[in-house]
Amino acid sequence: MTETAAAQSNPRRPPLSASVGWPFVRHAGWLCVAAGVLFLIAQIVMWTFEQSMNLETSQNPVFIGAKIVLLAGFIVLMFALIAAHGLQAHKDMDSGHQTGRCGNGLR
Repeated sequence: MTETAAAQSNPRRPPLSASVGWPFVRHAGWLCVAAGVLFLIAQIVMWTFEQSMNLETSQNPVFIGAKIVLLAGFIVLMFALIAAHGLQAHKDMDSGHQTGRCGNGLR
């Protein structure tokens, strides 16, 4: 039996943690929670400022820090989106679904 035939006869896939294409798929849930916490912290800090004084508010260092935390929340949310997509793709691959480009299973 050749090496390729032996590799094709073994239907086992590598575990989820060994996936090279999606290095943080296992952390999709925690990334979503972290993004939500960052959004909550930023919004609570921004809520304490008076919204009618836009120039004074925008120059306050605490408000600038809250904007940075909000930006970090969006960045973490984008990583969570990529991780959730990888997790869904891995689950579809394990269950044997063959979806088309539209993702609805139609070809």
